[in-house]
Amino acid sequence: MRALTLIAFVAAALAVAGCGDSGRGEDERPPETLTIAVQIGEDEVTSSPQRFGAGPITMIASNQTPATQQLTIDGPRVERTVPVDPQDTASLKLILEPGEYTLETKTSQQVPAYKLQVGPERGSAQNRLLLP
Repeated sequence: MRALTLIAFVAAALAVAGCGDSGRGEDERPPETLTIAVQIGEDEVTSSPQRFGAGPITMIASNQTPATQQLTIDGPRVERTVPVDPQDTASLKLILEPGEYTLETKTSQQVPAYKLQVGPERGSAQNRLLLP
């Protein structure tokens, strides 16, 4: 009798464990966040990389000038400005779509706009280890 009760209990426990959602879902993860380094100089603005795929980015801007700069990114569905103190950095998190973006600073000097090329969306981070 005890063996029958034990078997019934184990069967019930297995049945309950099989119910419910694993919480993982079937949707793929978005692309991995890409870090873009931007350097603000006296006579130019540059970035590395200049060309990359669409998706989430973290832009880290370094101001190499003696004055506070207002860095603006402008492109498809995005126009954001971030202040960057002299000899300091600032960061900005964005999700960029494919297209051409410009980086500009608002200063008394005429610094030409810098162009970023954003291509098709980067691949999913679905099977990458150690990602949230």
